[in-house]
Amino acid sequence: MLDDILSAVDVHVGKFIMEETITKFLKNKTVIMPTHAVKYLDKADNIIIMEKGRIITEGSYKEISARK
Repeated sequence: MLDDILSAVDVHVGKFIMEETITKFLKNKTVIMPTHAVKYLDKADNIIIMEKGRIITEGSYKEISARK
């Protein structure tokens, strides 16, 4: 579990973390990553959106985007 690892880094470091660590190094691993970095949601297999401790929606990026 990686707790919002992108929150305290600049854009270049965040991009490196996502491309080299999450999508390559951890490719065949389960990664649970709470984040506010919505620009990377399209890289997730499954997204869970929570509000006040409750799940309000869940699905792939494509599924959630279609619900808007």
